[in-house]
Amino acid sequence: MNPIEETDIKRSWAEHFPKRLVNGHSKTVCAYICLIVSHKAQHETAERWSKKLRLVLRKFGVPEKEFIDLKVSASSHEEADT
Repeated sequence: MNPIEETDIKRSWAEHFPKRLVNGHSKTVCAYICLIVSHKAQHETAERWSKKLRLVLRKFGVPEKEFIDLKVSASSHEEADT
């Protein structure tokens, strides 16, 4: 998989988020984008994590609800594995 550039995040998310449940590559791309977004949010200057995250999601054009849905889905799968 080629590295995702910041300028590609919005396009990649829009392309892969709808396919993530049936396509392993799309699921991996979305997980990778979540890691990038979370990492970028850590470096924002806002005080609260939720504000930092919203700023980065808007910057990269990732819908907040979709991001949260994916994170919740990933968390529930991790809990089922333990």
